[in-house]
Amino acid sequence: MVGYNVQVAVDTEYHIIVADEVTNVGSDRAQLSGMATTIKTVLGVDHLDVVPDRGYFSGKQILANEQAGVTAALPKPQTSRARYEGRFGKPDFVYVPEQDVCRCPAGEMLKNRLQSEERVLKINRYWASTCQTCAIKSRCTPGKERRVSRWEHEDVIEAYSTGSMPIRPLVPSSREWATPFSSPELNRAFPPKRCSTSSPTTSLASSTSWEHETC
Repeated sequence: MVGYNVQVAVDTEYHIIVADEVTNVGSDRAQLSGMATTIKTVLGVDHLDVVPDRGYFSGKQILANEQAGVTAALPKPQTSRARYEGRFGKPDFVYVPEQDVCRCPAGEMLKNRLQSEERVLKINRYWASTCQTCAIKSRCTPGKERRVSRWEHEDVIEAYSTGSMPIRPLVPSSREWATPFSSPELNRAFPPKRCSTSSPTTSLASSTSWEHETC
């Protein structure tokens, strides 16, 4: 059986297709930066704003977009098993960059104790030696200690997830945002919002896939 994944980018003001791509890769997670580059070339712009759905979420893609002058309003899938089971999730562990530690909900500092490479990504793992005596351990982990994993560029992902990415100064422009949705049904149910900006934005339509969070 042969299947195809069709990517379509649409301008939000006029709903005109700006770019399209057909691939036999079933997941959308590796499609965003390539489509964004194509769109920038077609529109002849230096900066681009896109609004994809969760199915496009990928740390490597977000980093590639940021380096290429593309800003994506992209929500991070919340698929943490711990949060689902009623325990503290990864967002509850606050990273302190000045000390390279993670502060847990109990106020303890998790140190960077292990560095590894997974699927070409450099991962740091943090944990504390005081979990066994913690009063709220049952709300955190059933194991010996809670370990938190962070990609070396996790700060870029966190900025997108919290909406704290810097907004570029507005410059007169005739182009506006465009939004990617995973299906025509979603596009009709949640029509794109128009928002004047110096950077054009595009919309992608295709199947949706999820990237699991590792905490």
